[in-house]
Amino acid sequence: MTTDQLTREARFVEAMLTGDRHVPGVRAALRRSLAMPPGADARVHPIVYPWISGVPEPDEWRWFLVAGLMGLLPGEWRPPLQPVGFGVSARELKQKRDPKPAEGDRTGPTERRFVALLDADQDELPHHMRHILRLMIGAEVRIDFIRLLGDLRWWSHPERRVQRRWARDFWAGTAEDQQKGDEE
Repeated sequence: MTTDQLTREARFVEAMLTGDRHVPGVRAALRRSLAMPPGADARVHPIVYPWISGVPEPDEWRWFLVAGLMGLLPGEWRPPLQPVGFGVSARELKQKRDPKPAEGDRTGPTERRFVALLDADQDELPHHMRHILRLMIGAEVRIDFIRLLGDLRWWSHPERRVQRRWARDFWAGTAEDQQKGDEE
């Protein structure tokens, strides 16, 4: 990712956090837009398009998706102080919501939801992202929207690099954590 892309993505996220998002109705419009394919809800066009001038049309979806997801945030929400990958955020959610799976269950509900997200194609992604983001927000998990916006650029890459990185971050250290739990 170039510095210009990162700067543009950072400016966009900052604008979504501090700008019109606090005007009554804007957050609601962003949230409602998640019920449609990204960019299909004309009510959010005046919110998003001023910030994505020059973005190639096939890439617009991720900007609309992230804007819609940011509409889920409470007004007082603040971004993390340090960059954090989405897989790390999902691991934090798992640790808060279901640190130990139910007896006989190899995976808990957060892990199953995360696997479904990793397996989602671009059309299914908004549905899965909306659900996991609501859980993260409720559990006060760190979410880095700048990095998320950048990652989504590569969601449909045939090598699934983003999904693999998120998976690596999610399951990093879990074998050691399980061994510690068994020893206690």
